[in-house]
Amino acid sequence: MGKICIVPDVHGRSFWEEACLNHADEFNKIVFLGDYVAPYPWEGIGNERAIEVFRAVLDFKEKNPEKVVLLFGNHDWTYLNPDVCRSRIDRENWDLLNAMFRGNIKSFDLAWETEIDGKRYFFSHAGVRKGWFDEWVKDKLFKWDGDGLPPADYFNNLFHAAYDDGSKPGSESAAQDLETAIFVYSKYRGWGGWDDGSIVWADIREYSANGGEDYKSDYENVVFICGHTQREDEPIITETVMDLDCRRAFVLDTETGAVR
Repeated sequence: MGKICIVPDVHGRSFWEEACLNHADEFNKIVFLGDYVAPYPWEGIGNERAIEVFRAVLDFKEKNPEKVVLLFGNHDWTYLNPDVCRSRIDRENWDLLNAMFRGNIKSFDLAWETEIDGKRYFFSHAGVRKGWFDEWVKDKLFKWDGDGLPPADYFNNLFHAAYDDGSKPGSESAAQDLETAIFVYSKYRGWGGWDDGSIVWADIREYSANGGEDYKSDYENVVFICGHTQREDEPIITETVMDLDCRRAFVLDTETGAVR
C-alpha cells in the first residue's frame, strides 16, 4: 500500500517533524503545501524560529530530493516580490529570506499531482479556480486548448521559466507576467479582491456556490488538496476539495484515495 504524507502550512511550526523526520521511509512522497515562514504572533513563534524551521525543511528536501515536494505559497512569494503578499512580512530578515528562497528556487514547484482510480489528485497551496485560470492564465501565460485542468507541470514550467535563472532572456518579463496572475487574491481575504483567487490565494469558501459546506472542484475528475485557508480544529475533506490547513500532517492512501 502506497502512502503520501501531506504537510499543510508550516508557518514556523514543528508539527511536521515527527511524521517527516521519523517516518520518512513509510511514504512514497512527502508533499509540503507551502507557506514556510510568516508565523502567527499569537502562536508564540518568532521570526528567528521560523527561519530555523525553514532551514530544516530545506535540509530535509536536500537529503531526500526525489521523495520530498516543496510547493510555493502566497507568503513565500513575499520574498520574491513583496507586492504579491504583504501580510506579516519579516522586514528585518527580508534579505536573508530572499536569498534562501532564490538560492533554493529549483527545489520548489507550484503544483504536484498523482492519479488514483482514474482521478487526478492535484496538490497546490490553494487549488485552482477555473475562473482565475481562464481569465489570467489560459492563452496568456501558456496556450491551452482544453476545458479541463492542465497538468501540474504546465504551472511548474511557468514558475521555473520566471525564477530559475534571472539571466535568461525574457525571465524578468516572465516573472512580471506570472506575478500579475498570482497577485489575484480572494475576495474572502478581508480587504476585497476577486471572485476567483489564484493558485496561491484562492479561499476555501470560493469552492462553494452558496457559501455553505458543499465545496466542489470546478474540474471533472480532479480532487484538489490544498492548505492556505486556516482551519481552527478540523480539516475540510470532501470528494473533490480538501483544505488541510490545521497544523498537523495527513496521509493519502494511494490505493483508495482516502485521507486521514
